[in-house]
Amino acid sequence: CLSLYEDLLQRFTEWVGEALPTTAALMSRVLASYMDHMFFEGEELHMGTKTLAAVFHRFPYMGRGNKHALSEARQALAGWKKLNPPKARLALPWELVARIITLMVEDGELMMALITALCFHGYLRPGVALALRWDQLTPPLVRGRLDGKRSVGSLRLWALNLHQFEEKIPSKTGTFDETIELGDVASWRWIGRVLDAANELRQNQGIPDSAPLADFSMAKWTKTFVKKGEMAGFPRKEILHLYALRHGGASHDAGNKLRPMLEVQKRGSWRTTTSVCRYSKPGRLNQVLSLVNTEQRAAVMRSSAALPELICGAFRDRLAKSSTSLPVSGRKRKAGSWR
Repeated sequence: CLSLYEDLLQRFTEWVGEALPTTAALMSRVLASYMDHMFFEGEELHMGTKTLAAVFHRFPYMGRGNKHALSEARQALAGWKKLNPPKARLALPWELVARIITLMVEDGELMMALITALCFHGYLRPGVALALRWDQLTPPLVRGRLDGKRSVGSLRLWALNLHQFEEKIPSKTGTFDETIELGDVASWRWIGRVLDAANELRQNQGIPDSAPLADFSMAKWTKTFVKKGEMAGFPRKEILHLYALRHGGASHDAGNKLRPMLEVQKRGSWRTTTSVCRYSKPGRLNQVLSLVNTEQRAAVMRSSAALPELICGAFRDRLAKSSTSLPVSGRKRKAGSWR
């Protein structure tokens, strides 16, 4: 138990980036933020409970045994308990995710739509996806339309660079310098055209390379994702968790045999093959998809085919409007000003 406490405190310290607070008031605020972080990263509730216990073990003077001690952290833990997704998280099928993304696009939330797609396609944890910066995306060195091609070289693909060594922040599994190729399977070739348009729009608006892709908070993303899922006719609100995108992408690729299991494991940075074996069960995806009500199911099934042109066209339309509104010398906008 003591070794587990030490491990949890080490993770907490790495997240804080400095020594842990030594006053109860500051610890309560910082620990509450860390609880939110763990929730959005898909951690189980018991990890939050044990982290709180580890803090009290290290700093007993902060109120161990007092039900009201570290009240902000306790409130965060209570909220986590209320919203806690099922332990056996069900993966979301691409058809439903595509419909959710479509509704985001129709509502003008283009960057949220793009990041949701990247989360599914790249098996990204929500916290990692939200923190992405433009300088972590590497454009292709060789250009040319790729739609319909069965295989292409790495030089013709966008790539996502995660946990770069010089930043000294490893992945959850302790690794550095992970690279994820985007659009590397035929059914995802379109994502390159969307990234081209989004990047051109970003440059046109004067948003720097170091700026984040996201122009929204985790709370807004979560709320919008659930709302659009319900609008799509999906009744199980507790399954509409952002972490289900990571599981959904792996399940989609494994179930449709788009990648061998070892490649799925590497792409998602899972340590063992047993961690990803559960994703090679397409029947579970069909089971989740069958929960969509019959009135909305036809729209859900159409969305995956229509989404590529819809989202690319939306970015192009916004780029055209941005270009016509700029004076000859060009006008810069603040980072995050997408709407």
